[in-house]
Amino acid sequence: MSGELVKRTTDNREDFLVATPLEHYCNNIAPNNRAAEPIPILGNQPAGVPSPLLRAKLLKIKIIDVSRTCDKPCLEKLSSTILSSIGLWRSGCARCSSASLNLVEINNSLWLDSITHDKWSYALNNSRKYAQYDPHSVSRVNFANLGRQPVADYIRAKMSKVTNKICSRENLFTMNDFVESQLCNRNNFAKESCPSEDCFELPIYLGKENPYCELTESKIACGSPDGAIALNTDNYKFLMRSKSLKIENGTFGEGPTVLLQHTITHEVGHWFGLQHDNDDAIEAVANIMFDGYSRGREWCLTLNNLKELNEAVDKNWKDRLSSNSGLRYIK
Repeated sequence: MSGELVKRTTDNREDFLVATPLEHYCNNIAPNNRAAEPIPILGNQPAGVPSPLLRAKLLKIKIIDVSRTCDKPCLEKLSSTILSSIGLWRSGCARCSSASLNLVEINNSLWLDSITHDKWSYALNNSRKYAQYDPHSVSRVNFANLGRQPVADYIRAKMSKVTNKICSRENLFTMNDFVESQLCNRNNFAKESCPSEDCFELPIYLGKENPYCELTESKIACGSPDGAIALNTDNYKFLMRSKSLKIENGTFGEGPTVLLQHTITHEVGHWFGLQHDNDDAIEAVANIMFDGYSRGREWCLTLNNLKELNEAVDKNWKDRLSSNSGLRYIK
């Protein structure tokens, strides 16, 4: 089911890198042959009303454990899963700029986009004034009609030598003041919730009680566009398992077991503004925005999912999700 991996960055930083799980991209042909329909590259078309995915350089994620079901090791695994899900969608956004979601703050840790990291590293090592050159310019995953897109992983910022150089004022290149202040915790910007439109917040609730949506026993989770995500830990047990993230089996919550990666990626899709899409569903594989979860069924992001993502970054898109939507459990 994975996309064609052309090249990934390889500098032995696995200990502090959350990799985008490429196995969750569908094959170049979507289940109902939608791949025959060209997916437009919208990078040169400005959005009428840009969504947070387009305009925010920093995403602040706050995990609110209402049900008190996830301890510290659990939160680390949950954070990695959330980051990888954001990376899946962001890597498929042809309309996004290189600055979109450069930084993600989650569970008291700041994470830096790997492509930006490598550009900065090259600029520092080669005394460049502008960090524009991508030394891994062939690091792409092939989305067929969508073209080859950069693969965005996330690196723990404080464990990066690049961050240390930037924050010690050794950098010679020009960079965004807001990004530098967040990266180096300067001017108290990092202590504020979101001081400007460069920043956006995403609360994630663990438990049925949340101010955004009603989670009944049949709903595993819900997500609202530009709002929040809630996981129904009162009625479902979430399995944290990922070969790409090197996460062994771990669970939190009570009830039937569901895969956390599937659930989070689905709800992040809603948060980005995607509606349910059942057209691409087949017996063995469901596209990630299928409205139901069935145990044992494979899932992936289809070309149509990515096409809709590139439309949904414009809040004026007529088919953009306008209210919260949930993932139902199929017995």
